[in-house]
Amino acid sequence: MTTVQAVYDGQNIRVLDTDKMAEYKRTLVEGRLLAMTLEYWEDARTRRQQGLTHEMLGRYARKINMAMVKLKDRLKTDLGYYRPVHKVLDGTLDLPEWNHRTVDLHAFYPDQYPSMSLIFLRSEATYTKRMEGELIDRIIAECKDNEVYIDDILRTLAELGGQSQ
Repeated sequence: MTTVQAVYDGQNIRVLDTDKMAEYKRTLVEGRLLAMTLEYWEDARTRRQQGLTHEMLGRYARKINMAMVKLKDRLKTDLGYYRPVHKVLDGTLDLPEWNHRTVDLHAFYPDQYPSMSLIFLRSEATYTKRMEGELIDRIIAECKDNEVYIDDILRTLAELGGQSQ
């Protein structure tokens, strides 16, 4: 599989990275059926950035021996992208319109919150670019603070136009 940039000129789709396409074509077998998926470049880049972000998160989770989902929820909670359930129940805040799941703050901070300190934690699928950038920056900072090797991922992210080192 390969990914190349192309542009639609109103009539045809023209590959921009001709060298990369030529290299890929050398691996093909004549007459063999191919699958082709087209999408906007920024959507593909965002998905790749998300995969690299999860790779960093996984390395960090392994280093501190924590389940990746728990670590990710903790980092997202630290950014404040949630609503306390009790404030929704008492009418102070509206039920979130964004996708969410219920999480207990006690699971991350047992010394600070009693059991059943529930929040509606916002789903990453509804993050803005700014929010996603803040999460990535937070993961990078945590990795660096805990001496998790991520230089290879940071280089790839920089190439994609994502976060820098």
